[in-house]
Amino acid sequence: MRDQQVKLQEHYNPSSSTTSASPTSSPVLLDEHKLAHKQWMYCVNLSRHMYEEGLVERQEFLNWVLDSVERAGSPDGGLLRLLLPLALQYLNEFSQSELLAR
Repeated sequence: MRDQQVKLQEHYNPSSSTTSASPTSSPVLLDEHKLAHKQWMYCVNLSRHMYEEGLVERQEFLNWVLDSVERAGSPDGGLLRLLLPLALQYLNEFSQSELLAR
């Protein structure tokens, strides 16, 4: 998930966008973004199933989710729009942990 987050962050990072992109590179970048988004959604679903089955270290995973949301940056960025639904899936678990609720 971290790798997919980095790929998506590159797309949403305004400093990485170029104004002089050639017409042939735009569809390639768009396809790469679509693929990264599709893989992100797959990872989100897979991580939810693994979390429910106890196949991931729960405390570490929840810490990573919260850290990712905090590092996402401004609310205007698209990366936060991807991370908030992930965090909302685990809202009940965050509220049950005094450490994470802070």
